[in-house]
Amino acid sequence: MTVVLMRRIVEKSILTGLLSVLASLVLSFSIVPLLGGQVAGAGLFMTIFCPLAISIPASALHFTQSERVRRAEAATKEALNELADAYHTLFLQSRTDGLTGILTRSAFMEDLAMTSQQGGVGALLFLDLDHFKAINDRYGHATGDEALRRAGRILARYQSQSDFAGRLGGEEFGLFQSNLPFNQMRDRCEEIREEIADIVLKAPSGAQVRISTSIGACYCQPGFDPSGSLKAADQNLYQAKLSAETGLSDRIRRLPQTSCQAEERSLLTSRCFGCDHHFRLLVALATLLMGGEASVTASCDNDDCLKVF
Repeated sequence: MTVVLMRRIVEKSILTGLLSVLASLVLSFSIVPLLGGQVAGAGLFMTIFCPLAISIPASALHFTQSERVRRAEAATKEALNELADAYHTLFLQSRTDGLTGILTRSAFMEDLAMTSQQGGVGALLFLDLDHFKAINDRYGHATGDEALRRAGRILARYQSQSDFAGRLGGEEFGLFQSNLPFNQMRDRCEEIREEIADIVLKAPSGAQVRISTSIGACYCQPGFDPSGSLKAADQNLYQAKLSAETGLSDRIRRLPQTSCQAEERSLLTSRCFGCDHHFRLLVALATLLMGGEASVTASCDNDDCLKVF
């Protein structure tokens, strides 16, 4: 204990002793005369000495132990607070992807399940960076990691109290936009796609590297199935990548036609983030334009299907 603390304990013990002497004198002069005695000589000495001899050491011991208990309680409280902070930090770290700073897949699915249980609705987006393996192979994993970090940083800006983003694995990302109307999903997907397309990376060789992304989306109704909705968005993402890899848009643009037709058809054959009805329409349209015969039903009954051009 510090000198100041010890001095405070001694002062409090002496004060307690003096109060004990005062109480002893009051009791002695009040009771002894009633019993026919007299407070004087040895009796008076004992009335003063005994309280001092007993109360001061006892008070000093009591105050010392009380201070130790108080300090132990304070240390325990501080340790508990530090433990709680450490637990909270570890909890956040366990839910956060170390590279991108957004949620891990398990944490993303937990929040998605909680949203469903609470009756939430909104848009579920599934993103995949295009040709990511080629970026790693050609420019190195450091460039690939930077691409993931930059994409995660963009998605993090769309997070709020009810909106969340996560890295679902490798170059795949998920984003849930709570209460986003169905008719605004296309614009949100295109907005994110353009932001990622604006990313310019610098490889160790000095080369500039651009990245792009494909997006699948599914509208989540109240009580939606988290795994089923993510699977639906993943299927739409697959269709988006498949339609892009066929090169139908480029082939149609090269065919001789009026500018009006070219503009209209290029819109129809841009990336489809919907079901296979739209993809079959693309294939049939390309076949017809190249002189073949094809027919397809253009209607789609899937309300959750979303095209992003």
